[in-house]
Amino acid sequence: MMRRPLLCLLLCAATLLGAEFWDAKEPSEWTGAEVETRLKDSPWAITKTIAQGAILGPKRVAPRRRVRIGSSPNTITFTVRWLSAQPVRDAFRHYMTMQGRGRQQSRQVETMLGHADTHYLIMVADMPTKILTQTDATEPKLKQGSLLKVKGKFELPAARVEMRRGGGQGSMIFYFPRRDDISIKDKKIEFHMKIGSTTIKREFKPAEMIADSKLAL
Repeated sequence: MMRRPLLCLLLCAATLLGAEFWDAKEPSEWTGAEVETRLKDSPWAITKTIAQGAILGPKRVAPRRRVRIGSSPNTITFTVRWLSAQPVRDAFRHYMTMQGRGRQQSRQVETMLGHADTHYLIMVADMPTKILTQTDATEPKLKQGSLLKVKGKFELPAARVEMRRGGGQGSMIFYFPRRDDISIKDKKIEFHMKIGSTTIKREFKPAEMIADSKLAL
């Protein structure tokens, strides 16, 4: 008679142990390390390192003006994240709170995140501002070279692009109108943006972008 309750208890324990922290805990309970994982290394975010020359082009790289990011003076590290997904929005708000950002910045963030109900927000963060300056990056240019794509379904241009700079780094937020035809059956969603002499691509896998048992975009 005791076997069935014991089996249920073991299954529940296994489920809890296997659950991701964003499903197992409230956002207010996330640690700093968990917030960083959500924003930089998760199904919704990836941190990439590429050659500086890939962006600037061989004719634009001057040895005395190279940007030192990480361990190599010839590389650039930045993060691409699907900011409009609820778990990422929660992590971003938590991060802003931990950083002690002022009311004005908090209002700006809430204004930006307020578009998540009508748009997918893709953020490219931690790009050195010197790179943005050297590539003459502007919102119209970035908008022209950006795309959200699901093969066989659509190629969606950005409705607008917003740039933010501060502390030697810049972020770019790409706004794509939401659609109702993306599902976990789609193999991947591709994000493309062009900066300088290269196109940066990031693939997201809907089957992995699950929170609270539903697709979170």
